[in-house]
Amino acid sequence: MYLYNENTISQLSLEANNRAFKYGDAFFETMLYQEGDIPLFNLHFERATKTFSLLKRSPPEGFTKEKFKRLLLDFLLSEGHDTAKVRISFWRDGEGTYLPTENSTSYLVEASPITSQPFE
Repeated sequence: MYLYNENTISQLSLEANNRAFKYGDAFFETMLYQEGDIPLFNLHFERATKTFSLLKRSPPEGFTKEKFKRLLLDFLLSEGHDTAKVRISFWRDGEGTYLPTENSTSYLVEASPITSQPFE
């Protein structure tokens, strides 16, 4: 399962003209999910927020720390992993070549189980 713009989906389908694939107009953040929480969530959220600013990008609609953390934790709980590596990819929507036609952002969350203890 994936979390795509606040919606849980079972199959992933992205357009070939997606700006992340065509121009690298994207970034990602990888987090650890462990014991029902994301231990360094505040640091990850701060880094993502700074990256949006550096890239002169708009974050996804309603992108607040509290809302996004709740969304992630609900999704991860539904996945049933005790411990997981969580990758969040953010990319600019729209078409255009070097000048994009819009500045909105989409995201995709993937979770992969970790079977070994990652940290003491």
